[in-house]
Amino acid sequence: MDSDLLSSFLPDGEKLAQDSYGHDVVSPRCRVTVDESLIMHISGDVVEPDTDPIQVKERGLLRLGNPSPADVGDAARVADRGAMAVADCTRDDEPMRFVAMIELQKEIPEETSKRRSDLTQLLGDYFPKAMAAVNCHEN
Repeated sequence: MDSDLLSSFLPDGEKLAQDSYGHDVVSPRCRVTVDESLIMHISGDVVEPDTDPIQVKERGLLRLGNPSPADVGDAARVADRGAMAVADCTRDDEPMRFVAMIELQKEIPEETSKRRSDLTQLLGDYFPKAMAAVNCHEN
Protein backbone atom coordinates (compact mmCIF):
# COMPACT_ATOMS: atom_id res chain seq x y z
CA MET A 1 0.00 0.00 0.00
CA ASP A 2 1.27 3.49 -0.81
CA SER A 3 2.35 4.96 2.53
CA ASP A 4 1.58 8.51 1.33
CA LEU A 5 -2.06 7.49 0.82
CA LEU A 6 -2.18 5.95 4.29
CA SER A 7 -0.71 8.99 6.06
CA SER A 8 -3.86 11.14 6.01
CA PHE A 9 -5.63 8.59 8.25
CA LEU A 10 -2.94 8.51 10.93
CA PRO A 11 -3.16 10.55 14.13
CA ASP A 12 -0.07 11.95 15.79
CA GLY A 13 1.78 9.30 17.71
CA GLU A 14 5.06 7.57 18.38
CA LYS A 15 4.65 4.05 16.98
CA LEU A 16 2.94 2.95 13.77
CA ALA A 17 2.39 -0.81 13.48
CA GLN A 18 0.60 -3.23 11.24
CA ASP A 19 -0.47 -6.73 12.15
CA SER A 20 -1.23 -9.02 9.22
CA TYR A 21 -3.22 -12.15 9.85
CA GLY A 22 -5.75 -14.33 8.08
CA HIS A 23 -7.59 -17.57 8.16
CA ASP A 24 -5.89 -18.72 4.99
CA VAL A 25 -4.36 -17.43 1.76
CA VAL A 26 -7.71 -16.24 0.39
CA SER A 27 -8.74 -14.17 3.44
CA PRO A 28 -5.95 -11.76 4.38
CA ARG A 29 -6.52 -9.32 7.23
CA CYS A 30 -4.52 -6.39 8.54
CA ARG A 31 -4.82 -4.06 11.53
CA VAL A 32 -3.08 -0.69 11.50
CA THR A 33 -2.38 0.85 14.89
CA VAL A 34 -0.75 4.00 16.22
CA ASP A 35 0.55 3.74 19.77
CA GLU A 36 -1.41 0.46 20.09
CA SER A 37 -4.71 2.19 19.24
CA LEU A 38 -6.56 0.62 16.29
CA ILE A 39 -6.81 3.06 13.39
CA MET A 40 -7.84 0.89 10.46
CA HIS A 41 -8.90 -2.66 9.69
CA ILE A 42 -8.36 -4.00 6.15
CA SER A 43 -9.76 -7.27 4.86
CA GLY A 44 -9.87 -9.19 1.62
CA ASP A 45 -11.79 -12.27 0.59
CA VAL A 46 -12.04 -14.53 -2.43
CA VAL A 47 -15.70 -15.55 -2.68
CA GLU A 48 -17.92 -17.55 -5.02
CA PRO A 49 -18.80 -15.68 -8.24
CA ASP A 50 -22.54 -15.62 -7.46
CA THR A 51 -21.98 -13.80 -4.15
CA ASP A 52 -22.78 -10.08 -4.09
CA PRO A 53 -20.54 -8.74 -1.29
CA ILE A 54 -22.04 -5.25 -1.47
CA GLN A 55 -25.50 -6.68 -0.82
CA VAL A 56 -24.18 -9.03 1.88
CA LYS A 57 -22.42 -6.14 3.67
CA GLU A 58 -25.16 -3.54 3.02
CA ARG A 59 -25.99 -3.05 6.71
CA GLY A 60 -22.31 -2.77 7.62
CA LEU A 61 -21.76 -0.20 4.88
CA LEU A 62 -24.75 1.79 6.16
CA ARG A 63 -23.23 1.75 9.67
CA LEU A 64 -20.04 3.22 8.16
CA GLY A 65 -22.10 6.20 7.01
CA ASN A 66 -23.73 7.20 3.73
CA PRO A 67 -22.27 4.67 1.26
CA SER A 68 -22.18 5.80 -2.34
CA PRO A 69 -20.74 4.29 -5.56
CA ALA A 70 -17.03 4.68 -6.26
CA ASP A 71 -14.95 3.91 -9.34
CA VAL A 72 -12.82 0.99 -8.09
CA GLY A 73 -12.99 -2.59 -9.38
CA ASP A 74 -16.27 -3.76 -10.92
CA ALA A 75 -18.33 -2.21 -8.12
CA ALA A 76 -17.41 -0.20 -5.05
CA ARG A 77 -18.86 1.87 -2.24
CA VAL A 78 -17.21 4.57 -0.21
CA ALA A 79 -18.71 5.63 3.09
CA ASP A 80 -17.83 8.17 5.77
CA ARG A 81 -15.68 5.67 7.70
CA GLY A 82 -14.92 2.89 5.22
CA ALA A 83 -14.90 1.59 1.68
CA MET A 84 -15.44 -1.66 -0.22
CA ALA A 85 -14.60 -2.82 -3.75
CA VAL A 86 -15.50 -5.98 -5.67
CA ALA A 87 -14.23 -7.49 -8.93
CA ASP A 88 -14.71 -10.72 -10.83
CA CYS A 89 -11.50 -12.69 -11.18
CA THR A 90 -10.04 -16.08 -11.97
CA ARG A 91 -8.19 -18.09 -9.34
CA ASP A 92 -6.78 -21.54 -10.09
CA ASP A 93 -8.66 -21.47 -13.43
CA GLU A 94 -11.98 -21.03 -11.58
CA PRO A 95 -14.23 -17.96 -11.82
CA MET A 96 -14.31 -16.21 -8.46
CA ARG A 97 -14.91 -12.76 -7.03
CA PHE A 98 -12.55 -10.68 -4.87
CA VAL A 99 -13.76 -8.22 -2.28
CA ALA A 100 -11.68 -5.82 -0.18
CA MET A 101 -12.89 -3.65 2.68
CA ILE A 102 -11.25 -0.82 4.62
CA GLU A 103 -12.84 0.23 7.91
CA LEU A 104 -11.66 3.29 9.79
CA GLN A 105 -11.78 3.38 13.59
CA LYS A 106 -11.11 7.13 13.87
CA GLU A 107 -12.66 10.01 11.95
CA ILE A 108 -9.37 11.23 10.53
CA PRO A 109 -9.14 13.40 8.49
CA GLU A 110 -11.80 15.40 10.31
CA GLU A 111 -13.48 16.73 7.18
CA THR A 112 -15.79 13.97 5.91
CA SER A 113 -15.48 14.87 2.22
CA LYS A 114 -11.66 14.73 2.44
CA ARG A 115 -11.81 11.42 4.33
CA ARG A 116 -14.12 9.93 1.66
CA SER A 117 -11.89 11.18 -1.15
CA ASP A 118 -8.76 9.82 0.56
CA LEU A 119 -10.50 6.48 1.20
CA THR A 120 -11.36 6.19 -2.49
CA GLN A 121 -7.74 6.83 -3.44
CA LEU A 122 -6.44 4.35 -0.86
CA LEU A 123 -8.89 1.65 -1.96
CA GLY A 124 -8.01 2.28 -5.61
CA ASP A 125 -4.31 1.77 -4.87
CA TYR A 126 -4.77 -1.19 -2.53
CA PHE A 127 -7.44 -3.18 -4.37
CA PRO A 128 -5.51 -4.44 -7.44
CA LYS A 129 -2.44 -5.25 -5.32
CA ALA A 130 -4.52 -7.21 -2.80
CA MET A 131 -6.32 -9.09 -5.56
CA ALA A 132 -2.98 -10.07 -7.14
CA ALA A 133 -1.61 -11.12 -3.73
CA VAL A 134 -4.36 -13.76 -3.37
CA ASN A 135 -3.65 -14.97 -6.94
CA CYS A 136 -6.97 -13.73 -8.28
CA HIS A 137 -6.53 -12.35 -11.79
CA GLU A 138 -8.92 -9.90 -13.45
CA ASN A 139 -11.18 -11.39 -16.09
